[in-house]
Amino acid sequence: MNQFLLEKIERLPLSFCRTSFWSQTWELPKLQAHRGHWIKSNRQNTLESLADAKKEKFCMAEIDVQLTKDGEVILFHDFDLKNICLKNVLISELNFKDLQKLIKVDSLEEVLLSTDRPEFLNIELKTKSWRNFSLEEKVISLLRKTGTMGNVLFSSFNHLSLIKIKNLEPEIPRAMLATGEKNNWNKVYLKYLYLAPLVEPQLIHIETAMANEEFVSFLKSKNLKISVWTENDLSMAKKFYQMGVDSIISDVLTPGLIDLV
Repeated sequence: MNQFLLEKIERLPLSFCRTSFWSQTWELPKLQAHRGHWIKSNRQNTLESLADAKKEKFCMAEIDVQLTKDGEVILFHDFDLKNICLKNVLISELNFKDLQKLIKVDSLEEVLLSTDRPEFLNIELKTKSWRNFSLEEKVISLLRKTGTMGNVLFSSFNHLSLIKIKNLEPEIPRAMLATGEKNNWNKVYLKYLYLAPLVEPQLIHIETAMANEEFVSFLKSKNLKISVWTENDLSMAKKFYQMGVDSIISDVLTPGLIDLV
């Protein structure tokens, strides 16, 4: 099959997708702090990294959330502790208090209540479940409890998770995460966004390798906002903005540098 035809087939789900218009009173920031601004503290997804992001004048930070065994919503990227503690144990197998004995983690509720963080949050839902939506329900409950529903957007590689969010709170923006990475978990239906017609997203978040002028133009034609992750080079960031990318998620770039672009 030639490359042109293959690309057309890959884009069919988005071509027939009814996207949702961005209806927020705030604009998507040009730059997001990836898991907070953690370069100084060397700890991602923490109150400390979020405080550093605020000091660097970020308006938005991207964070990862998942559930502990006893149902606490915490900030943590990996599904296990292999990389952090060299322990072959899943986050979902540990109660919050037991996890705290191994590594200090912060709860989403603490983050939402904190004033020492960027005003807006991109909450990535870290879940592999296609049937249990406890994470989505608990996160929405926390947003309602803390009065912060108007200050967040959701993103996830699990697009059924975003469908659940749409059913719970349709006004909160939904971003489908996509990567061309060749991993067992990156199934065809994820890579090519097959569930887009059901998600009805306002945004698409793509890895840098997927961002080219043609694809960005196609996404823009669908009235989608586009974020690119994870870009740490200022010259490349400038190129992405020129393509029409709305926001860049970065480990090292800061709003002060982006203002020079």
